[in-house]
Amino acid sequence: MREQIKIVLLGIIAVSLVVQIIFQMTDSDSGGTRSVTPDPTAINQPGAQNIQPQSLNALNPGDDIPPRPDQLEQPTPPNPTTADWSNEVSDIGKVSAGDKVKHTFNVTNTGPNTLNFMQVKGDNGLTIVSFPTDGIEPGGSGTIVVEWNTVGESGVVNKTVHVTANVTPAHKHLTLSGTIQ
Repeated sequence: MREQIKIVLLGIIAVSLVVQIIFQMTDSDSGGTRSVTPDPTAINQPGAQNIQPQSLNALNPGDDIPPRPDQLEQPTPPNPTTADWSNEVSDIGKVSAGDKVKHTFNVTNTGPNTLNFMQVKGDNGLTIVSFPTDGIEPGGSGTIVVEWNTVGESGVVNKTVHVTANVTPAHKHLTLSGTIQ
């Protein structure tokens, strides 16, 4: 009985490997399959095929590793300006679990153009109460007010507010941390 189970399991593994090889050979971009040419010097079974790494979109030694999307150079936003955040990282101290805590991040437009916020978004548990929707004129200041609902949290916790604006880099992180008891 054990021998039959071993044979069945080996059969399943063999079929899985064949299916995996077929999927690796399929080129999803062109909708077809890539050709694989026989290698006469292959030491495998007669008629074995040698699959070249480039046919599997693999990196070869010495290839440059492509950058992750977050490492790509950000395009210059339209009408760029500069901003000064007086409190990019804020610690609210000790808070009881279940409390709702409001916090204000302050920003000053130090550039030549109106500072416009395209998106202001908080991590789970953070609600964006308000932010300057009409923009901040050069030399002006504004605030982003968030509310942190600490229900279900404990210990040292960090939350991030993700701000997208017409500054370089266009994506800014504001961090709020606290100890939830």
